[in-house]
Amino acid sequence: MANRSFSVVISDNSAKIKHRLERITINIPNIKIIGQVRNSASSGKNMMETPDVVIHEIKVLSEKNIEFIKKVKKLFPSTIVIIITDITDSLYKATCYASGADYFFDKPEKYQLTANVLSKLANGYIPLYFN
Repeated sequence: MANRSFSVVISDNSAKIKHRLERITINIPNIKIIGQVRNSASSGKNMMETPDVVIHEIKVLSEKNIEFIKKVKKLFPSTIVIIITDITDSLYKATCYASGADYFFDKPEKYQLTANVLSKLANGYIPLYFN
């Protein structure tokens, strides 16, 4: 399958996390970070074009984070939502998936899995992870 440009928006309040996510995507051909939004409350409003992927790092359990996922999926139904978090609670994970998240990586060490997903998506493949 032919490679194509793949647009990514990073949503997180932490500059450190944004920088880490930028670092893992920089070496992936065809990945273009089209935006970074500071928090989930404003994320949908700040996206000027439809992103292929939104990466959202979650630090705390909150309804705001669940609403963010729902808002992204409502505004951009085809956008892939990747959640990265320290939260390992299976109910929260299930709630994120039920709200529209496509991937849920529950450990900081799994940032590399995000890079793997992005690389495969940019190459035209839809990777399946059962985590």
